[in-house]
Amino acid sequence: ARAYLARSELRRQSRDFEGALADIDAAEGLGGIDVTARLTRARLKSFTGLNETALDELDLVIGADPGMTDAYLLRAEILLRLGDTDAAMADLGEVRRLNPNDPGPYRVRGRTFLRSGDARAAVGELQQAVALDASDRSSLSLLGTAHLRAGQPAEAIQTFDTLLENAPDNLDIRMIRAAAYGQ
Repeated sequence: ARAYLARSELRRQSRDFEGALADIDAAEGLGGIDVTARLTRARLKSFTGLNETALDELDLVIGADPGMTDAYLLRAEILLRLGDTDAAMADLGEVRRLNPNDPGPYRVRGRTFLRSGDARAAVGELQQAVALDASDRSSLSLLGTAHLRAGQPAEAIQTFDTLLENAPDNLDIRMIRAAAYGQ
């Protein structure tokens, strides 16, 4: 079983998601898999568009380990893709309860508010994510975009400058930053 799980990880890294899923299934057939392997299988199913079966797998993971915040985060992201915002927000709230220092739920909530057009709410969530992990480039990028959409160009420029300190050649960030000067 261990050999299948090891090969599954190699296949996942090479983006052979279906092969990785087959290896996890084979490992399960030889004596079972732990919740970490189940979480990986749920993630792989999500990558391949099998969202409903990924949710079933995540229910099993959370049932076996109700403290596994990564499972709640993944389930929330899938639920958001499927349009179930209320259930997703409940899962994100559970992650914040279980681990208040995890920036993940703040980033996902911020992205959700940004997509729904509530830039000011997005700014608040993303500021919290950045406060918890100032090196998270994804949260910083989303925060800069949220500042722009909220009509806060000075804050957006400052956020993009922070991103450019670590990636001075990133043309995408430079273009968005330049747009902020036009506001």
